[in-house]
Amino acid sequence: MTDPILFVAAASVLLFMPGPTNTLLLTSGAAAGWRASLPLVLAELSGYATAIALLVLGVGPIIRAAPPLGVAFKVIAACWLLFMAATLWMRGSLASQQRERLEPEGVFLTTLMNPKALVFAFVVVPHLFDGHLASAIPYLASLGVVIVVAGTAWVTLGAALGPTVSRVWGAGTAQRVGAAAQTAFACILISSVLWR
Repeated sequence: MTDPILFVAAASVLLFMPGPTNTLLLTSGAAAGWRASLPLVLAELSGYATAIALLVLGVGPIIRAAPPLGVAFKVIAACWLLFMAATLWMRGSLASQQRERLEPEGVFLTTLMNPKALVFAFVVVPHLFDGHLASAIPYLASLGVVIVVAGTAWVTLGAALGPTVSRVWGAGTAQRVGAAAQTAFACILISSVLWR
């Protein structure tokens, strides 16, 4: 995908689609507000950068060569999503609701295991595996900008919806909805392992 416009369009579609990381950003924006949640966008950026680097530096070819490792990766990712879902649910169930954002480590690890990183590394970002790694740098920089813009948009959407959701459905609703979404993504991952 060497055409810059197609590249940015494809990256934008992937990054603006709902997914595990975006659910966490939305939930934190709704629960803790825009300013408190904005640092999570940097955790997302770090997670994608680390995942792509690991895939390029060796994990990707190993997963391609040994499909069972890919299955194990999906199972581990699903377990992590269930853990994050349980964490969100417990936060939503607390009697005293505080405007508490998620920890950056949770967003980083969720993004690190996000299947979108595989799509970026193997499909969207050109020149990562063809021996012209320097040619990929402008695409990676553009991807970083799109990640920050999309992540900020999800946090902003959560911050805009949060007060209304809390007022209409009660405190903790944003966390419980986020927990349900994370559980759904974990189920999708597990089903892709069981019915592949």
